[in-house]
Amino acid sequence: MLSNGQSNAKTLHETVSRKFNKTPSGRICTKDLKDIYSMLIICMKLQERSSCRSRFKLLPSGKNYAFSFNIGDAVIQMENLSVVVNLSDTSTTITYGIKPGLANNLIHAFMDAKLLHCPSDRTRTEPKIGVTLQPTPKGVAVLQNYCHKIGLKGNELPPILKTTFNSMDLICFERHSVTDSIIHSDYFIHILFARFLGQTPNVWSVNNKPDEIPSISQRLEQKENPFDFSQNAFSGNYYDGNNFDKKKERQSLESPFAHKFFTNPESDSHVQYYISKKGVRLYKAKKFGAENTLFSYCFTGKAALQWLMDCSDCMYLDEAAEVVNLFLKVGLISPITLSPSESPIKGFQASKSAYYCLSDRGWDVSHWNTENGISLALMEMYNTTSITSSCSNDQNNLSPNPSASDLTLKDILHDPGSRFIFRMHLEKDFCVENLDVYILILEFEKQMSILRKLLKAKELHKNKEHMDCNTEKDSKIIQKRMRVKKAKDVAIIKFANECLSKVYAIYSSYLSNGAPYEINIADSLKAEIQSLLVHPNSPNDSRFPTEVQEGQEGISTNCDDVDKDYSNKPNCSESSNLGINVNALFSDDCKLSLSTATPSISSSSSVSDQSKKISINTLKVSSLAIAEDNCVPPTPMTPTAEYIGNSLLLLIRIEPLFQKVNQHMYFLMSADSFPKFITSDLFKESNISIKKELLQ
Repeated sequence: MLSNGQSNAKTLHETVSRKFNKTPSGRICTKDLKDIYSMLIICMKLQERSSCRSRFKLLPSGKNYAFSFNIGDAVIQMENLSVVVNLSDTSTTITYGIKPGLANNLIHAFMDAKLLHCPSDRTRTEPKIGVTLQPTPKGVAVLQNYCHKIGLKGNELPPILKTTFNSMDLICFERHSVTDSIIHSDYFIHILFARFLGQTPNVWSVNNKPDEIPSISQRLEQKENPFDFSQNAFSGNYYDGNNFDKKKERQSLESPFAHKFFTNPESDSHVQYYISKKGVRLYKAKKFGAENTLFSYCFTGKAALQWLMDCSDCMYLDEAAEVVNLFLKVGLISPITLSPSESPIKGFQASKSAYYCLSDRGWDVSHWNTENGISLALMEMYNTTSITSSCSNDQNNLSPNPSASDLTLKDILHDPGSRFIFRMHLEKDFCVENLDVYILILEFEKQMSILRKLLKAKELHKNKEHMDCNTEKDSKIIQKRMRVKKAKDVAIIKFANECLSKVYAIYSSYLSNGAPYEINIADSLKAEIQSLLVHPNSPNDSRFPTEVQEGQEGISTNCDDVDKDYSNKPNCSESSNLGINVNALFSDDCKLSLSTATPSISSSSSVSDQSKKISINTLKVSSLAIAEDNCVPPTPMTPTAEYIGNSLLLLIRIEPLFQKVNQHMYFLMSADSFPKFITSDLFKESNISIKKELLQ
């Protein structure tokens, strides 16, 4: 555990989970994959002059590839991944421990997701022992976003971020918190499609010059934007912020991934795109059918899939295919069914032999024929059937000829597309953290709502159990009920753990003193939140280990505020907000495997080599003590009830304070950012409109 130099430093919070977050289909969630990958690249300490050499006999002896590594070293490193982020008041430690078997599977997943490639064999699609691996432009973009998220800056950044490897403006989708599916709307799909096409047709030719990449200084200064739409020798040009020659940088802005063959849309290269703004690579004119019908600006299903996998945070091929299929469903592209194209009449096919062209509507959406292509397209899209959003069954979410005076901030935030445009405006206005924390707190409130439902369901089950306990004699039925009860208990513990993690993540990123993205709220509100979370009189931790599958996660924090007097005491009446009796709900007959030991990094890693652990180091206050002198429960609480009850009480007390933060953030955006936004050129070009009746 980290030390801040004081003997009385304690742990603020530590949560432990021994499995990755997974989708209902069993796949690891996008966020977990990106986090683990980023941790691996940071801990590998990759250098431009890599000691990793190619082992292929056909290649020149001693060939080095910048920022490369081999699978064996990565598997060894993944057994002990650790990153420390030091802020003014807190120090955060993030650690992973992953067994070799799972580590190998994850490396395969990273390569499938286009985060890694083989620089010595760019058509290789699977890793292999002895094969050199290297981060792709997409992988470097994921790494930069992760470093920005956890607060790494300056000399703490991995060297690869300061080279021309860092060229991709990655498109990162909003995702459903449970299913991990992409949240979209009609308007968002049109914006994405315009990005997919680029500002001008990206026609490939062997005579094309390499695509221009952004300056390194610009990439490093650019904040993370999760909705930002905005030669064989792999060596990157290094940038040192302390000694930087901009003239030299301008002369050397060529990506190490640029190559005439491997950027050919017909190439089998594992990675083809190193910038996203140019759009998918097209054929300017191609003949199909017996009559040699000419189609302009067509592309293959394989090229469309390649662009999405290289330029967005899609981690799985079928997910990228679903996005292209949305283009097809909404009528932005049309299949070419004449020979030699093998495109089906319905559905998307990701192959070299399946060709697609732009529909009339797709042409209007593009920026190719007018400055305001999206605006013209939206004027015509209202007469067509809209696709269904993954988070709403509403249709025809957009209406023509909007008046800015009719729109509200609520309207803008309701739709993923308009929210993206608004976020672009906040980025330019240097206040995007207001929207970020607002969305995070809304997610926390949704999690709390689900937690309440789980607790209520457990209470109803327990009441029914008491009614049947005197009449039920069948041991099998009793055992079945015990299994159901344990499953519900584990679900409650897991959700409480997730809610606590969300609380401390929000606090450390936005609300603590010296937070990397500290927001502007009243000092009294900030002090109230701090007094609740950083409480020296709460020595207990609520660490809830659940069923072991893949990994273990834990969070803890170290703080210098131990001498301050935080005298806020819990009020017993607050427990009524739960609507349950915690001691009765988690009585001795609930045999859960709950740890009462003080959490530590070393102990958690010894539990399972195949573990995932996150630590935020400050005062040990993951829960509040309920049993105060003036608030004594009528009956002694069991250890299980005490640990769970303390954490639930903390969540109940922090929720209204977070709601106050959100009210203030909404007021700031509504009073300042929104009026500027609706008068901006960005708003006028976007032609945002939403039917207000759908928001009610």
